[in-house]
Amino acid sequence: MFPILVLLGCNRFKEQPDIGNFDPNSIIRVDITIADEDWNSLRNQTRSFFTEFTGDCMSEPFYSPYSYYSAEVTIDDESHQNVGILKKGFIGSQNTDKPSLKINVDEYVEGQELYGVDNITLNNSVQDPSLIRQCLGYQLFTDAGYPSPQCNFAHVYVNGEDLGIYVHVEPIKRTFLRTHFDEDDGDLYEGTVSDFGPIIYQTFEPKNDDTDTNLAPIVSLKDALESSTDIDSVLNEHLDLDAFLTFWAMESILGHWDGYAANRNNYYVYHSRSTDKFTFLPWGLDDVLDPGLMEEREPYLVSNSAIANAILSDENLTEQVHDRVQSLMNSIWNEDSILDEIDRIEALLSTETVLGERTEYIDNIRVFVEERRTYINDAPDPEYGEPTPPYCIQEVGSIEASFETTWDTLAEEDPTSVGSVDMEMIWDGDLIEFNQIGSTAGQSDAGPERDVLLLFGQIGGMYPAYIFPYVDYIREEAESGEEIEIDSRSTWANVLYTDASLNYEAIQAAMIHSGTIQFDEYDATDGGTIKGHLSTNIYNWLEVTE
Repeated sequence: MFPILVLLGCNRFKEQPDIGNFDPNSIIRVDITIADEDWNSLRNQTRSFFTEFTGDCMSEPFYSPYSYYSAEVTIDDESHQNVGILKKGFIGSQNTDKPSLKINVDEYVEGQELYGVDNITLNNSVQDPSLIRQCLGYQLFTDAGYPSPQCNFAHVYVNGEDLGIYVHVEPIKRTFLRTHFDEDDGDLYEGTVSDFGPIIYQTFEPKNDDTDTNLAPIVSLKDALESSTDIDSVLNEHLDLDAFLTFWAMESILGHWDGYAANRNNYYVYHSRSTDKFTFLPWGLDDVLDPGLMEEREPYLVSNSAIANAILSDENLTEQVHDRVQSLMNSIWNEDSILDEIDRIEALLSTETVLGERTEYIDNIRVFVEERRTYINDAPDPEYGEPTPPYCIQEVGSIEASFETTWDTLAEEDPTSVGSVDMEMIWDGDLIEFNQIGSTAGQSDAGPERDVLLLFGQIGGMYPAYIFPYVDYIREEAESGEEIEIDSRSTWANVLYTDASLNYEAIQAAMIHSGTIQFDEYDATDGGTIKGHLSTNIYNWLEVTE
C-alpha cells in the first residue's frame, strides 16, 4: 500500500472498512458450482452496439439484459448454496469464455452474506491485459482521500475449470454509501453514456429503491446549468464542488479517457439526502495509466462533459482545478511509492499465474508513472467547448445483392473486374449508381475458420471512389447453405469507402446489421465457386435531437 496522503478538501470522507475480504496482500479463491446448461446460458448472454444504441437509444437507461442463475459459491473457506450469479459488463468487457460476474449472495436467501457482504463484483479485465490498472487506480483515488471502491484479486474456478485471475472490486451499493456518507437512502445513479445535458440525461440509471426514478435531482442540475450564467453558484448549490475538483483532477491525472469528464461513462453519482448535493464516484478504471495517451501533446484535463465544460467557462474555477491537479501531484503522485506498489502487485500475481506477456503491459504502466508529471507540466491548457452531442445508430439504407465469384481472390489488383454482382444499394433515400462492380472472397484475418466476402462498387470518373460492403462469417455456416443472420456477434459486416483524397486507404462508412447472407454454392478451394445472396440494412451513427 502507498503512504496515505490526503488533501484537506477531501479527507472528510470516512476510511475504508475491513469487510468483504479485500486484503491487498492476498488473492482470494472463488469456486462456483453451477448447472452446465445454466453456465452456458449465462456466459453466452450478450449485448452489442446494435442492441444498446439503435433507435431512440438516449431515451432511457441501458438496462442490463442479463439474468440471474443459482449456484453454490465458495470464497476461501466460506460457502453458500443458492447464490445468485449474473453476467456483467457493457460492451467492451464482453467475453463468453471469461465473463465478468456479479455475485448476489442474498438473491434467493434473505440475509445471506459472504465475508460480511451480500454483493461481490468480479471483473474479467479483458480490456486490461496487465490486470493491475483497476486496483492501482482505485488506491490512488483513496490516497487522495476520495470515496473509492476497495480492490484486490480473485482466482476463479467454475465447475472446476480455471478461469484465471479476476479483479475483485467492491460494488457501489448501500454498504459503500454507509461507509463513506453515513447514510444509504439518497439517490444513487450509474452513469453510462450519461450527463447533465439535454437528451443524454435520460440514460442515468437509478440503482436502489430509494432513488428518484423520475431523475428529479438530475433534471434540477441540468436545468440550472442550461439557464444560469453564474456557474460557481449553480455548482455549489447542486454539487459537492470541492470533491468534484478532486474527482476530475484524478480522472485527468490517471488518464481515464472512458470516465465522466472525457467520455461521460463509467461513474456513479450519489445525491445525499443530508446535503442535497451530488458526489461523483469513480468506476471502470480498466483503461487508466496508458502511456499511449501521451504520444501526442494534448491537454491533460479531459473535458467533454457538462460539468467539466461549465468549470472551464469560469476563469476562477478553471484555476481551482489546475491547482487541485498540482496539489495531488505533490501529495499522492510519489513515483517511487507507486512503482513499489506495482512491483508488489506484480509479485503477488506471479504466485497465482504465469504473467508472460502481461509483464510488457505492466512495464507500460511504469512508463506512464515515470513520465506523467513531465507530461502534465508541459501540456497545453484545455479549451472550453460544448460537449459532443449524443448519437444513436439509425437505419440509413439497404442492400440487395446477388453475387458469384471465385475463392481466394481478395488480393486481386482490380476487384471490380472479378466475379459478377447485381447490387441495389439505397443510401439516404438515393440509389447508388455504380460504373463497375465485382466481388471477391477468401479467408478472413480473424481466424482460419472464418471467411470474408467483399462486394466492390466503383463510382465516379477520372479519380474513382469505391464503396464496398464486406461480410465476415464462419465458413462452416456458409458451407451449410443455410441463411446466416448478420448479428454483429458471430457474423459481422460493414460498408467501407475510399477515394483519391484518402490515398485509397479504406475507412468505415457505415455498418451492416439486421440482414442475412446465404450461399448457394461454397467451394473454399483454389478456383472454387462462391455464389449467393446478401439482403441487409445499412446503419450509421446520427445525432439525436429533441
